Amino acid sequence: DTLLGIYTGNKISELTTVASNDDSSSGTGASRIVQALTSGTSYWIAVDGFGGEKGQFDLRYNFTPTGVSKLDVLTSKGGSVRGPSGYLKTGSEVVLTAVPEFGYEFKGWAGSVENVENPLIFTIDSFMEITAQFAVVTVSDSFEDGSMSLPFEFTGTDWSVTDQDSFVGDHSLRSGPVADNEFSSVTLRGQFTDGRGKFDIKVSTEEGWDLAVFTIDGKVYGEWSGSIDWQRFEFAITEGEHVLEWTYRKDFSNSEGSDAVFLDNIDLPIIASEEENNIQPVVVVDNPNGQLSIVITGSPNTSYIIEASTDLTKWQTAFKATTDSDGRIIIRNTESSDRSQSFFRAVAE
Repeated sequence: DTLLGIYTGNKISELTTVASNDDSSSGTGASRIVQALTSGTSYWIAVDGFGGEKGQFDLRYNFTPTGVSKLDVLTSKGGSVRGPSGYLKTGSEVVLTAVPEFGYEFKGWAGSVENVENPLIFTIDSFMEITAQFAVVTVSDSFEDGSMSLPFEFTGTDWSVTDQDSFVGDHSLRSGPVADNEFSSVTLRGQFTDGRGKFDIKVSTEEGWDLAVFTIDGKVYGEWSGSIDWQRFEFAITEGEHVLEWTYRKDFSNSEGSDAVFLDNIDLPIIASEEENNIQPVVVVDNPNGQLSIVITGSPNTSYIIEASTDLTKWQTAFKATTDSDGRIIIRNTESSDRSQSFFRAVAE
Protein backbone atom coordinates (compact mmCIF):
# COMPACT_ATOMS: atom_id res chain seq x y z
CA ASP A 1 0.00 0.00 0.00
CA THR A 2 1.94 3.01 -1.27
CA LEU A 3 1.94 6.78 -0.87
CA LEU A 4 3.11 8.96 -3.75
CA GLY A 5 4.05 12.63 -3.82
CA ILE A 6 5.56 15.24 -6.15
CA TYR A 7 7.41 18.24 -4.74
CA THR A 8 9.49 21.24 -5.73
CA GLY A 9 12.23 22.91 -3.69
CA ASN A 10 15.91 22.68 -2.84
CA LYS A 11 15.78 21.46 0.78
CA ILE A 12 13.87 18.64 2.45
CA SER A 13 12.61 21.09 5.06
CA GLU A 14 11.43 23.58 2.43
CA LEU A 15 9.62 21.40 -0.11
CA THR A 16 6.34 22.54 -1.68
CA THR A 17 3.75 19.87 -2.41
CA VAL A 18 2.66 19.78 -6.05
CA ALA A 19 0.42 16.70 -5.82
CA SER A 20 -0.03 13.56 -3.71
CA ASN A 21 -2.06 10.36 -3.73
CA ASP A 22 -2.72 7.37 -1.50
CA ASP A 23 -4.97 4.95 -3.40
CA SER A 24 -5.63 5.51 -7.10
CA SER A 25 -8.99 3.74 -6.85
CA SER A 26 -11.11 1.79 -4.41
CA GLY A 27 -9.75 -1.62 -3.53
CA THR A 28 -6.16 -1.00 -4.60
CA GLY A 29 -3.07 0.02 -2.69
CA ALA A 30 -1.39 1.47 -5.77
CA SER A 31 -0.87 5.21 -6.12
CA ARG A 32 -1.25 7.31 -9.26
CA ILE A 33 -0.81 11.01 -10.04
CA VAL A 34 -1.73 12.88 -13.22
CA GLN A 35 -0.24 16.33 -12.95
CA ALA A 36 0.61 19.19 -15.31
CA LEU A 37 4.31 20.16 -15.14
CA THR A 38 6.40 22.93 -16.65
CA SER A 39 9.59 22.34 -18.64
CA GLY A 40 12.85 23.39 -17.04
CA THR A 41 11.57 22.82 -13.48
CA SER A 42 13.09 20.18 -11.18
CA TYR A 43 10.56 17.95 -9.44
CA TRP A 44 11.14 15.50 -6.61
CA ILE A 45 9.15 12.27 -6.42
CA ALA A 46 8.63 10.53 -3.08
CA VAL A 47 7.33 6.98 -2.58
CA ASP A 48 6.51 5.61 0.85
CA GLY A 49 4.58 2.79 2.48
CA PHE A 50 1.26 3.54 4.14
CA GLY A 51 1.46 3.09 7.91
CA GLY A 52 5.18 2.35 7.75
CA GLU A 53 4.86 -0.59 5.35
CA LYS A 54 8.09 -1.70 3.65
CA GLY A 55 8.93 -3.63 0.50
CA GLN A 56 9.86 -3.31 -3.16
CA PHE A 57 7.97 -1.01 -5.51
CA ASP A 58 7.79 -0.10 -9.19
CA LEU A 59 7.76 3.57 -10.20
CA ARG A 60 6.51 4.17 -13.74
CA TYR A 61 6.17 7.54 -15.41
CA ASN A 62 5.21 8.98 -18.77
CA PHE A 63 5.47 12.56 -20.09
CA THR A 64 3.11 13.83 -22.77
CA PRO A 65 3.50 17.33 -24.26
CA THR A 66 0.36 19.35 -23.57
CA GLY A 67 -0.90 22.86 -22.94
CA VAL A 68 -0.50 24.02 -19.35
CA SER A 69 -2.47 26.74 -17.53
CA LYS A 70 -1.90 28.11 -14.05
CA LEU A 71 -4.60 28.42 -11.41
CA ASP A 72 -4.04 30.58 -8.33
CA VAL A 73 -6.57 29.93 -5.56
CA LEU A 74 -6.81 32.55 -2.81
CA THR A 75 -9.04 32.89 0.26
CA SER A 76 -10.24 35.70 2.44
CA LYS A 77 -10.24 35.32 6.22
CA GLY A 78 -12.60 32.69 7.54
CA GLY A 79 -12.18 29.61 5.39
CA SER A 80 -10.19 27.39 3.07
CA VAL A 81 -10.58 25.76 -0.34
CA ARG A 82 -10.39 22.10 -1.29
CA GLY A 83 -9.22 21.41 -4.80
CA PRO A 84 -6.27 21.76 -7.17
CA SER A 85 -4.14 24.83 -7.80
CA GLY A 86 -0.91 25.62 -9.57
CA TYR A 87 -0.16 24.28 -13.04
CA LEU A 88 -2.98 22.24 -14.60
CA LYS A 89 -3.57 20.71 -18.00
CA THR A 90 -5.32 23.21 -20.26
CA GLY A 91 -8.90 22.12 -20.91
CA SER A 92 -9.18 20.03 -17.74
CA GLU A 93 -12.16 20.19 -15.41
CA VAL A 94 -11.56 21.81 -12.03
CA VAL A 95 -13.67 21.39 -8.89
CA LEU A 96 -13.14 23.84 -6.01
CA THR A 97 -15.01 23.53 -2.72
CA ALA A 98 -15.11 26.42 -0.25
CA VAL A 99 -15.02 25.32 3.41
CA PRO A 100 -15.93 28.04 5.94
CA GLU A 101 -14.55 28.02 9.46
CA PHE A 102 -16.84 28.13 12.48
CA GLY A 103 -18.49 31.53 12.70
CA TYR A 104 -18.07 32.27 8.99
CA GLU A 105 -20.12 31.63 5.87
CA PHE A 106 -19.17 31.34 2.22
CA LYS A 107 -20.25 34.39 0.20
CA GLY A 108 -19.03 33.57 -3.31
CA TRP A 109 -16.10 33.41 -5.75
CA ALA A 110 -14.35 36.46 -7.17
CA GLY A 111 -11.67 37.05 -9.79
CA SER A 112 -11.57 35.09 -13.03
CA VAL A 113 -14.88 33.47 -12.06
CA GLU A 114 -17.65 35.30 -10.23
CA ASN A 115 -20.15 32.81 -8.90
CA VAL A 116 -21.86 31.68 -5.68
CA GLU A 117 -22.05 27.97 -6.48
CA ASN A 118 -20.28 25.66 -4.05
CA PRO A 119 -18.60 23.50 -5.18
CA LEU A 120 -17.50 25.45 -8.26
CA ILE A 121 -16.98 23.40 -11.43
CA PHE A 122 -15.29 24.93 -14.48
CA THR A 123 -12.82 24.25 -17.30
CA ILE A 124 -9.45 25.96 -17.16
CA ASP A 125 -8.24 27.33 -20.50
CA SER A 126 -5.81 30.10 -19.46
CA PHE A 127 -4.21 31.68 -16.40
CA MET A 128 -6.89 32.11 -13.74
CA GLU A 129 -7.00 33.62 -10.26
CA ILE A 130 -9.98 32.80 -8.09
CA THR A 131 -10.66 34.00 -4.54
CA ALA A 132 -13.09 32.32 -2.13
CA GLN A 133 -14.81 35.01 -0.11
CA PHE A 134 -16.01 34.39 3.44
CA ALA A 135 -17.80 36.63 5.92
CA VAL A 136 -18.73 36.48 9.60
CA VAL A 137 -22.05 34.74 10.08
CA THR A 138 -24.67 37.30 11.00
CA VAL A 139 -27.68 35.82 12.75
CA SER A 140 -30.76 37.96 12.37
CA ASP A 141 -34.11 37.95 14.08
CA SER A 142 -36.71 40.19 12.46
CA PHE A 143 -39.68 38.43 14.15
CA GLU A 144 -41.58 38.56 10.86
CA ASP A 145 -42.88 34.99 11.19
CA GLY A 146 -44.47 35.93 14.51
CA SER A 147 -41.89 34.04 16.59
CA MET A 148 -38.33 34.35 17.94
CA SER A 149 -35.52 32.52 16.14
CA LEU A 150 -32.79 33.41 18.66
CA PRO A 151 -32.60 31.51 21.99
CA PHE A 152 -33.78 34.32 24.25
CA GLU A 153 -34.23 33.96 28.03
CA PHE A 154 -36.51 36.11 30.16
CA THR A 155 -36.51 37.45 33.71
CA GLY A 156 -39.14 39.63 35.29
CA THR A 157 -42.04 39.65 32.84
CA ASP A 158 -41.63 37.94 29.45
CA TRP A 159 -41.10 39.86 26.22
CA SER A 160 -43.33 38.87 23.31
CA VAL A 161 -43.64 39.30 19.55
CA THR A 162 -46.21 41.96 18.64
CA ASP A 163 -47.78 43.34 15.46
CA GLN A 164 -48.61 46.67 17.12
CA ASP A 165 -45.39 48.34 15.94
CA SER A 166 -42.26 47.57 13.90
CA PHE A 167 -39.39 49.32 12.15
CA VAL A 168 -39.57 47.13 9.03
CA GLY A 169 -42.35 44.68 8.25
CA ASP A 170 -45.20 43.89 10.60
CA HIS A 171 -43.65 42.50 13.80
CA SER A 172 -41.22 43.42 16.55
CA LEU A 173 -40.29 42.28 20.08
CA ARG A 174 -42.07 44.12 22.91
CA SER A 175 -41.19 44.26 26.60
CA GLY A 176 -43.61 42.63 29.02
CA PRO A 177 -46.12 44.54 31.17
CA VAL A 178 -44.25 46.10 34.08
CA ALA A 179 -45.66 47.45 37.36
CA ASP A 180 -43.95 50.19 39.42
CA ASN A 181 -40.50 49.18 40.74
CA GLU A 182 -40.44 46.10 38.47
CA PHE A 183 -38.65 45.18 35.26
CA SER A 184 -38.85 43.10 32.08
CA SER A 185 -35.59 41.65 30.76
CA VAL A 186 -34.59 39.61 27.70
CA THR A 187 -31.17 37.91 27.64
CA LEU A 188 -29.14 36.24 24.88
CA ARG A 189 -26.12 34.03 25.66
CA GLY A 190 -23.77 32.74 22.98
CA GLN A 191 -20.36 32.37 21.37
CA PHE A 192 -19.43 35.31 19.16
CA THR A 193 -16.74 36.18 16.63
CA ASP A 194 -15.09 39.58 16.40
CA GLY A 195 -17.53 41.84 14.63
CA ARG A 196 -20.36 44.31 14.99
CA GLY A 197 -23.89 43.83 16.19
CA LYS A 198 -26.91 46.03 15.62
CA PHE A 199 -30.59 46.33 16.42
CA ASP A 200 -33.45 48.79 16.00
CA ILE A 201 -35.09 50.16 19.15
CA LYS A 202 -38.13 52.28 19.97
CA VAL A 203 -38.93 53.59 23.46
CA SER A 204 -42.23 54.95 24.82
CA THR A 205 -41.78 55.53 28.57
CA GLU A 206 -41.83 58.13 31.31
CA GLU A 207 -38.87 60.33 30.38
CA GLY A 208 -36.00 60.41 32.87
CA TRP A 209 -37.54 57.82 35.16
CA ASP A 210 -38.45 54.64 33.31
CA LEU A 211 -35.37 53.33 31.46
CA ALA A 212 -34.48 50.93 28.69
CA VAL A 213 -30.92 49.61 29.19
CA PHE A 214 -28.72 47.47 26.93
CA THR A 215 -25.71 45.68 28.49
CA ILE A 216 -22.99 43.26 27.40
CA ASP A 217 -21.61 41.12 30.22
CA GLY A 218 -23.14 43.53 32.71
CA LYS A 219 -21.54 46.66 31.19
CA VAL A 220 -23.97 49.34 30.03
CA TYR A 221 -23.68 50.15 26.32
CA GLY A 222 -26.89 52.13 25.81
CA GLU A 223 -29.73 53.80 27.73
CA TRP A 224 -33.02 55.27 26.46
CA SER A 225 -35.97 57.01 28.13
CA GLY A 226 -38.98 59.04 27.02
CA SER A 227 -40.60 59.10 23.58
CA ILE A 228 -37.94 57.95 21.08
CA ASP A 229 -38.95 56.76 17.63
CA TRP A 230 -37.19 53.91 15.86
CA GLN A 231 -33.39 54.24 15.67
CA ARG A 232 -30.51 51.92 14.78
CA PHE A 233 -27.98 51.06 17.50
CA GLU A 234 -24.64 49.46 16.57
CA PHE A 235 -21.86 48.12 18.78
CA ALA A 236 -18.58 46.20 18.59
CA ILE A 237 -18.25 42.77 20.14
CA THR A 238 -15.16 40.63 20.69
CA GLU A 239 -14.60 36.94 20.09
CA GLY A 240 -15.77 34.64 22.87
CA GLU A 241 -18.77 33.95 25.06
CA HIS A 242 -20.95 36.94 25.95
CA VAL A 243 -24.27 37.75 27.58
CA LEU A 244 -26.41 40.43 25.91
CA GLU A 245 -29.33 41.85 27.88
CA TRP A 246 -32.11 44.34 27.14
CA THR A 247 -34.04 45.55 30.22
CA TYR A 248 -37.01 47.85 30.72
CA ARG A 249 -37.08 49.04 34.34
CA LYS A 250 -39.73 51.29 35.95
CA ASP A 251 -39.41 53.61 38.91
CA PHE A 252 -41.80 53.86 41.87
CA SER A 253 -44.73 55.63 40.13
CA ASN A 254 -46.37 56.98 36.95
CA SER A 255 -46.47 55.77 33.35
CA GLU A 256 -46.39 57.54 30.00
CA GLY A 257 -46.85 56.57 26.35
CA SER A 258 -47.06 52.88 25.56
CA ASP A 259 -45.05 52.14 28.72
CA ALA A 260 -42.95 49.71 26.68
CA VAL A 261 -39.75 49.11 24.72
CA PHE A 262 -39.67 47.62 21.20
CA LEU A 263 -36.79 45.80 19.45
CA ASP A 264 -36.51 44.85 15.78
CA ASN A 265 -33.96 43.46 13.29
CA ILE A 266 -31.41 42.09 15.76
CA ASP A 267 -28.23 41.23 13.78
CA LEU A 268 -25.37 39.54 15.64
CA PRO A 269 -22.07 37.80 14.73
CA ILE A 270 -23.03 34.68 16.67
CA ILE A 271 -21.12 31.51 15.90
CA ALA A 272 -23.49 29.13 14.15
CA SER A 273 -23.73 25.48 15.10
CA GLU A 274 -21.48 22.90 13.44
CA GLU A 275 -24.41 21.60 11.40
CA GLU A 276 -25.14 25.06 9.99
CA ASN A 277 -21.51 25.63 9.03
CA ASN A 278 -20.87 22.33 7.29
CA ILE A 279 -21.01 22.45 3.50
CA GLN A 280 -23.75 20.39 1.90
CA PRO A 281 -22.40 16.83 1.40
CA VAL A 282 -24.25 16.30 -1.89
CA VAL A 283 -24.56 18.92 -4.65
CA VAL A 284 -26.27 18.30 -7.99
CA VAL A 285 -25.01 20.45 -10.88
CA ASP A 286 -26.75 20.97 -14.22
CA ASN A 287 -24.44 20.39 -17.21
CA PRO A 288 -24.81 22.26 -20.53
CA ASN A 289 -25.71 18.94 -22.21
CA GLY A 290 -28.82 18.63 -20.04
CA GLN A 291 -27.40 15.88 -17.85
CA LEU A 292 -26.35 16.04 -14.21
CA SER A 293 -23.08 15.92 -12.30
CA ILE A 294 -23.25 14.81 -8.68
CA VAL A 295 -20.52 16.08 -6.33
CA ILE A 296 -20.20 14.38 -2.93
CA THR A 297 -18.00 15.89 -0.23
CA GLY A 298 -17.14 13.79 2.81
CA SER A 299 -14.23 12.18 4.63
CA PRO A 300 -11.13 11.43 2.54
CA ASN A 301 -10.67 7.88 1.19
CA THR A 302 -14.09 6.75 2.44
CA SER A 303 -16.58 4.49 0.65
CA TYR A 304 -20.06 5.93 0.14
CA ILE A 305 -23.34 4.60 -1.20
CA ILE A 306 -25.15 7.23 -3.30
CA GLU A 307 -28.90 6.71 -3.11
CA ALA A 308 -31.65 8.23 -5.24
CA SER A 309 -35.30 8.94 -4.52
CA THR A 310 -38.28 10.58 -6.19
CA ASP A 311 -40.29 11.20 -2.99
CA LEU A 312 -37.70 11.48 -0.15
CA THR A 313 -39.28 8.37 1.37
CA LYS A 314 -38.14 5.41 -0.72
CA TRP A 315 -34.40 5.30 -1.49
CA GLN A 316 -32.54 3.04 -3.91
CA THR A 317 -28.80 2.56 -4.41
CA ALA A 318 -27.65 4.39 -7.53
CA PHE A 319 -23.85 4.29 -7.21
CA LYS A 320 -21.02 3.17 -4.96
CA ALA A 321 -17.76 5.13 -4.91
CA THR A 322 -14.80 6.13 -2.74
CA THR A 323 -13.77 9.72 -2.04
CA ASP A 324 -10.34 10.92 -3.10
CA SER A 325 -7.70 12.42 -0.80
CA ASP A 326 -9.68 15.69 -0.79
CA GLY A 327 -12.82 13.87 0.38
CA ARG A 328 -14.63 14.25 -2.94
CA ILE A 329 -16.52 12.08 -5.45
CA ILE A 330 -17.65 13.42 -8.83
CA ILE A 331 -20.20 11.44 -10.84
CA ARG A 332 -20.58 12.98 -14.29
CA ASN A 333 -23.29 12.87 -16.96
CA THR A 334 -25.99 11.25 -14.84
CA GLU A 335 -29.44 11.01 -16.41
CA SER A 336 -32.67 11.47 -14.49
CA SER A 337 -36.05 10.27 -15.71
CA ASP A 338 -37.90 12.99 -13.78
CA ARG A 339 -35.75 16.08 -13.25
CA SER A 340 -38.37 17.82 -11.11
CA GLN A 341 -38.46 14.96 -8.59
CA SER A 342 -34.91 13.67 -8.27
CA PHE A 343 -33.16 13.61 -4.90
CA PHE A 344 -29.77 12.20 -3.92
CA ARG A 345 -28.01 11.44 -0.66
CA ALA A 346 -24.67 9.87 0.31
CA VAL A 347 -24.36 7.29 3.09
CA ALA A 348 -20.97 6.14 4.38
CA GLU A 349 -20.53 2.36 4.26
